[in-house]
Amino acid sequence: MKNTLILLILVLFSYLSFGQNEKIEYKIYPTDESRNDTNLYLFINNLIQILIEKDTTKLYNILDERIVTSFGGAIHGKDKFYL
Repeated sequence: MKNTLILLILVLFSYLSFGQNEKIEYKIYPTDESRNDTNLYLFINNLIQILIEKDTTKLYNILDERIVTSFGGAIHGKDKFYL
């Protein structure tokens, strides 16, 4: 009886430890919810069109005045944003 109980415990322990070694990977994919916000949807489509056309003037015009640019040194605004 004692040997059977020990064997049962060993089998149970090995079963539980084996299950912990398996990795289950989950992937969470982003969902595009921009259609829920009309202004955001229009902005994104406008930006995509500007990028397709490689129109740097239009890109510069839609930049926020408070944009921060830095290459490890000083922080600059829109006037120092080089296109």
